[in-house]
Amino acid sequence: MSDFLHAMNTLDINWLNLAIDSVIFLIPVFILRYFKTGLFKPMLFAILRMYVQLFFLGFYLKFVFEYNQLWLSFLWILIMIVVAGFSTAKRSELPWRRFIGVLILSIAISSLYGISLFIFSLNTSSPLDARVFIPIAGIFIGNCLSSSIIGLRTFYKNLIGNMERYKYNLILSGNIKESVFPFMSEAFKAAFGPSVANTATIGIIWLPGIMTGQILAGSDPSLAIKYQILIMLSILSGGILTVFLNIFFSIKFVFDEYSMPNIS
Repeated sequence: MSDFLHAMNTLDINWLNLAIDSVIFLIPVFILRYFKTGLFKPMLFAILRMYVQLFFLGFYLKFVFEYNQLWLSFLWILIMIVVAGFSTAKRSELPWRRFIGVLILSIAISSLYGISLFIFSLNTSSPLDARVFIPIAGIFIGNCLSSSIIGLRTFYKNLIGNMERYKYNLILSGNIKESVFPFMSEAFKAAFGPSVANTATIGIIWLPGIMTGQILAGSDPSLAIKYQILIMLSILSGGILTVFLNIFFSIKFVFDEYSMPNIS
């Protein structure tokens, strides 16, 4: 490692600069108000909520890292999964009472899959240490959330909006799974098309946030690259699994005895 990296400390951001930058960064948000998108107030609320949640998370994680109890880590991860499930139902415009169980189960399975893949490759004797376990879980649960929202919303919106196409497929196949196959394909394209494009341009057009953060914190770039590759592979595979499980589990109760979808 170079002398520069040995001497480098984590680059800090003081609170005054953060406040000034926050105001400046918000200026382009007014474009949403000018064009009457209906997103201006939700965007401001989301940003304010982000500040509050991250400040709370910072204090909480400091306590969790110092206490470092496995049950406390699992409790926090369970809370994240449940919140992600409710958020997915809301943003997907689906009735949460019918879908919440499926969403929580799918996100939990996919997160466990992605976390296990990542931890397996870590060269550490304490992979379940709170400082390791919780940040990794947060990455995967967050990506499962975004993939689920796009995938589910696309699947059910296209299915309900193209009932004639679905009925035609059903007449030909006589099977629900085969009849919804084209709609599942469209859901995967919508959920992961941007991810494929972003993955293909990593290191050329943009540097991922995690890799950038590690480099700014003084890590060797080669180490940051290995972490980023592992994270990208894990979240992509976990995200795909989440969308598949969400749709696979939900079609078991969404369709009635006549094989017609009913999501109300």
